[in-house]
Amino acid sequence: MQKILVPTDFSHNATKAIDYAVAIAEKANAEIILLNVTTLLDTTLSSRKALIKEYNNTQVEGIGEQLKELQQSIMATNTTAKITTKLYEGKVQDSILQCAADENADLIVMGTQGASGLKKTLIGSTTDGIIGNTTIPVLAIPKEAKCKELENILFATRQLEADDKIFTPVLKLAQLDAALIHVAVFTDTDNDDAGDYMQHGRLLNTYRQTLPVRYKDIKFKQHN
Repeated sequence: MQKILVPTDFSHNATKAIDYAVAIAEKANAEIILLNVTTLLDTTLSSRKALIKEYNNTQVEGIGEQLKELQQSIMATNTTAKITTKLYEGKVQDSILQCAADENADLIVMGTQGASGLKKTLIGSTTDGIIGNTTIPVLAIPKEAKCKELENILFATRQLEADDKIFTPVLKLAQLDAALIHVAVFTDTDNDDAGDYMQHGRLLNTYRQTLPVRYKDIKFKQHN
């Protein structure tokens, strides 16, 4: 893990995400990229292009200063992590995905509630949108989360995850703190039938037998 992207709108929840990113970066010797996305006014059809351009420049300068102050504030905590800043203009989701691609990010750490406080809206449109449109692992940090060492990680599934790419991000996080990975095969009690229960039972048994062999230095516990 070399680069961790942290989108920020300077809200309290974004700060929580930064705390987690710093903790991970210090142990993984990774770089943190702080990203803010802004929307500038369009001057195309305006009769006051000079005035709008001045406003946009002021906006960019102001956010740049905020990013710099945030960067310095994090570095003042004596963190060993390297921290850089990026400012993108455009739609939030598109800009986050673009920055992640531009910087070859290995992990995205972001909050589930932004400055507007519209928790459900932001989870549905931003965080959820990022998760659904990227192959990069996303760590979503709830507003109430308290940063601490990882002791237990829950990996929930309904199928056999044979591809190592699925497990790799979880394994890397577990190795940082020697955390125990709980593998849970879940069954939908409203829609699944007896055959599904039997299939999931066999699946859990497969995990129980194969995971300790595939990943000998990781601790696993299986649940159904």
